[in-house]
Amino acid sequence: FISGERLYILAYSQPGRHPECVEMTLKGRLLRRFFPAIEEVSPIRLPPYTIHRNHLYRLLEDSEDDGWILDIARLE
Repeated sequence: FISGERLYILAYSQPGRHPECVEMTLKGRLLRRFFPAIEEVSPIRLPPYTIHRNHLYRLLEDSEDDGWILDIARLE
């Protein structure tokens, strides 16, 4: 995803671990690799998400009321 002047790549993770996130400039220069404190919902199907101003916004299914929960995590 592109947010501002940054490109973010969210990679799949190993079971029980946080996914890796890569932050790059739009010209392809690596800025950092980090592991945001978010749990992967499914290794097969990624929930709808976007990145904006160093935050990851995801829509997670709420099995209790068949609705959605907005999950917001700061990318640090």
